[in-house]
Amino acid sequence: MKYNICFLLIAAFFSKCITVTAQTWQYYNPTFSIDLNAIYVLGPGAIAAGGGQESNDSFQVMVHSDDYGQSWVENEHDDFAPWNKSIAFSDLVNGFGVGNDGRIIQSNDGGLHWGFATYPVNRDFNKIVNVNAQTYFIAGGNRSNDSIQTIVKTTDGGANWVVVYDQPGPWLKSIFFTDTLHGIAVGDSGVILKTTNGGSVWTPVSAPVQRDFNGIEFINADTGYIVGGNTNHRTILRTDNAGLNWTVVTDVIGSILNDISIADSTIAYAVGDSATVLKTIDGGLNWTPQ
Repeated sequence: MKYNICFLLIAAFFSKCITVTAQTWQYYNPTFSIDLNAIYVLGPGAIAAGGGQESNDSFQVMVHSDDYGQSWVENEHDDFAPWNKSIAFSDLVNGFGVGNDGRIIQSNDGGLHWGFATYPVNRDFNKIVNVNAQTYFIAGGNRSNDSIQTIVKTTDGGANWVVVYDQPGPWLKSIFFTDTLHGIAVGDSGVILKTTNGGSVWTPVSAPVQRDFNGIEFINADTGYIVGGNTNHRTILRTDNAGLNWTVVTDVIGSILNDISIADSTIAYAVGDSATVLKTIDGGLNWTPQ
C-alpha cells in the first residue's frame, strides 16, 4: 500500500512512542513529490521515513526530520533503486530499510544517511523488525504467478543475511517477535506462520477467516493482534495464547486495515484505506473510528 508524502505526522506515533497525548491530527506537506511507505520514530523529535515510486523508473527516497516533522530533509540515497517499504532501528543510530527486489539498506547515523546495499535474495521485502541490536527479521516474497513467501534473518547486525524460509504460498506482509525465539509472520489469503526456535522452523497456524493480513503486533508474550481484510471487509484478530489460536474481534464491511501499533496494555491504533483510523482503550476488545 502506498502513502502520499502529505502524511499525518501523528502517524509517527505508530512507531513506538511511549505516551499518547495528541488528540488531533495535522498535515505536514514537504516539498517532495513521492509516495511514503514507512515511518519510524527514533527519539524526541527525530523521525525517519522512506518510500519513492514503485513503477516506471523506480526510485527510492529517504527523508528525515529532527523537529517532530515541522521540516524534512531528503537524505542521501540511490535515486534509481527499488523503493523503500519498511524501516527498523535497534537504537538511536543503527537501523535498516528494506524494499522491492531484495534490497536492504543500512544507516548508522539515525537515518541521516543510507548505504551499504545488499541483495541476499531476489524477493520483494514488505516488513523488517529487530529483536535486539544484532538480530533482525524481514518478511516478504513474490506475489506474482508463482507466489512465494520469504523470511530473511541476520544475527550479526546485518553483516550477513540468511534466508530461513522461502516456500510457495501467498507472500508475507508483516512479522513480529516477542523475544529472540518466538515470532509470527502474516500475509495474504489468511497466512499465519509461527516459530518457537528463532526462525529455524515455521509452522502454519489456522486462521478463523480467509482475509489478507497486513499487520501484526503483540501487547505482551501472549496477547497479540492481526489486522487486514479484503476489498470490502476490515478485519481484526486476537490471540491470548502466543499465537497458537486466533479469534475474530471484528470482521465487518469497511475499508481494509493496513497496520497496527500498540501504545500500552490498553491503548492501540489501527489504520487503513479510505482514511480509516480505529482506536481501542480496552486492550483491543472494542475499536472506535477516529
